[in-house]
Amino acid sequence: MYLMIIYLSLVTAFTTLLYSHKIGGNGACLITIGGMGITNILSLFIFAEVGLAACPSYIHIFNWIDFGYILVEWAHIFDSLTCTMLVVVTSVSFAVHIFSASYMKEDPDLPRFMAYLSLFTFFMLILVTSSNFLQLFVGWEGVGLCSYLLINFWYHRIQANKSAIKAMLVNRVGDIGLSIAIFCIFSVYKTLDFSIVFITTPYMLNKTLNIAGFDFFIVDFICFFIFFGIIGKSAQFLLHSWLPDAMEGPTPVSALIHAATMVTAGVFLLARCSPLFEYSPTMLAVLEVFGVLTVGYASLVGAVQLDLKKIIAYSTCSQLGYMIYAAGISAYSESIFHLASHAFFKAMLFISAGVIIHALNGEQDIRNMGGLAKRLPFASFCFITASIALMGIPFLSGFFSKDLVIEFSFYVIYWPFEMVAYFINYIALISTVYSLSSLDSVFFNDSKDDELLYDADLLSSISLFLLFMGSIFFGFWCSDLLVGFGTDFWNDCLYVVNMNHPFVLLHSEFITEYELDLPFLFSIFGVLLMSDIEEKKGCCGVNCRYRYNGFNKETTDIFERKLNFDRFITSRVVSPILNLSYTQTYQNLDRGVFELIGPNGIAKSLYVKYSFLNRLHYDFIFDILFLIILFVFFISEFVGYNSDFLFLNNNLFFDFSLFILLFLISFIEVTEKDIEKLLNEEKVFINKYKLKK
Repeated sequence: MYLMIIYLSLVTAFTTLLYSHKIGGNGACLITIGGMGITNILSLFIFAEVGLAACPSYIHIFNWIDFGYILVEWAHIFDSLTCTMLVVVTSVSFAVHIFSASYMKEDPDLPRFMAYLSLFTFFMLILVTSSNFLQLFVGWEGVGLCSYLLINFWYHRIQANKSAIKAMLVNRVGDIGLSIAIFCIFSVYKTLDFSIVFITTPYMLNKTLNIAGFDFFIVDFICFFIFFGIIGKSAQFLLHSWLPDAMEGPTPVSALIHAATMVTAGVFLLARCSPLFEYSPTMLAVLEVFGVLTVGYASLVGAVQLDLKKIIAYSTCSQLGYMIYAAGISAYSESIFHLASHAFFKAMLFISAGVIIHALNGEQDIRNMGGLAKRLPFASFCFITASIALMGIPFLSGFFSKDLVIEFSFYVIYWPFEMVAYFINYIALISTVYSLSSLDSVFFNDSKDDELLYDADLLSSISLFLLFMGSIFFGFWCSDLLVGFGTDFWNDCLYVVNMNHPFVLLHSEFITEYELDLPFLFSIFGVLLMSDIEEKKGCCGVNCRYRYNGFNKETTDIFERKLNFDRFITSRVVSPILNLSYTQTYQNLDRGVFELIGPNGIAKSLYVKYSFLNRLHYDFIFDILFLIILFVFFISEFVGYNSDFLFLNNNLFFDFSLFILLFLISFIEVTEKDIEKLLNEEKVFINKYKLKK
């Protein structure tokens, strides 16, 4: 059962790919959805056995790398953290598979798409069940590969090509950091196994690494490069730009990437490596900084977007910032709890947006929408439910997880930045409300177009219903199980050092009613402020873009350009690197030094040697044979000093002499005159033969 949950998706993916021409689109959907449904059911049993009954498991498959003292196993661990991620990944993936069968039913490449989705899920399952860093890196790179294949699924679209390449390259930057961290872990710990690395970390605290005359603590150095990989995969500030552009892929891809696979991999790795980060207070502070910057930046930029999917994409960046910030204050359980609850309502948000876009024939600009609450009642209801869950309205999943992060941050105001971070979180709440209230025009404003639209079909409704149940009830069911002092659910999966924010979890159990209501009051304040701005502006009509975000023109232009972040990265980072790569590494090194030392230098050297040997050539065969005989006698005299060599290794001496003979014969020069003479003689002979005939 434990292995089936991992490898069943791989079997269905390859079966669909190999036999797509025989089974067709319907057969591909049946195989992949059936396999994912079985996987989802098995994950619930594993959650009950491993998480609730506290029976973790370790399954060894084989020794992957066994060379000297290097031993890397291919094994799977099933603990509380793993089983929680299994439920989230398989549930969301199952719903996305069902929705894909409806959304992509007209596409001729439907089997390939379904196979990619199953392969995506397989690599994510490998990632969350891996027992060592190298096996985790396989899943890490696998989800990156599948994201490229899925974003670029419609490869005939140039914008999809660009977005897929951008996602791949930006993630490669982060993956370089993670690979450096893995190399450093192996050089220090002499192993890559999670359990050994985490247990021995307290004994490595005083070890340093000297780089360019500066000493760095080993643990800080490793955590820094792990964090570098995390900000790339989880789209944190500086490496976030690939995630909004990934919307060029089909909508089911966006739902799977944003909710359960790609972007959650970084948060999972952060929780898995909590025994490392807890001994690096510096990196915990860096996590707080980047988490808060991502929350504020993504919320403000997302508030002025006009593309429906990009608004949701920037909200994903913002929520990931909350998860990273929660890990930075050592609230790893709260980070995973928010990851799980966010997965359900974010997947429902994307799928309902996909139904709306599909009904509008691919239209994604919110200025061209309106009155959809009446025309698409079920899809609109699901979208609005997911939106208010994202806002943190009481009794929905977002209220139990998102607001809890802000409530936790109230108790870590020990130095000025954390106080600033606390208030930025509230500002982000208002900005999120701005971006969501701008969608009022999509559902409730009057529309001039009264064309009949088709609501969600049966398959889309099933997937939305499954995610609707998770969005409504997951937070209520699992808040006491996953978060707080009263639960032993996590056991030793998540490690917290007492000196890091010791009062966070303790005070979170005694939150006052005022502190509980404060995030909700800020959300209501944002809604009222937004309504007041729209009333005072008096917009000119549906084509006025500023009506839909509530900001004035100057502010909108600044944030619509994403604070010129992409332009800055292109001009100050990408262009200098490209110029340096061409002028220095390509022209001077590759085409210069390396070719001089390598092929060109060797060719010129051999040409000189050949020219020298060419002078020794003679035109008569007896001169060459005379030189050969002299050379053989010289070798005989030289080797003759060791008589044992001559008598015991005569065959070796004969072979060596024959080799020298053939080598010298190869230098016999045949000139053009000789060839011409032979040809003339052949022609004369042929003519004489013809005359005789």
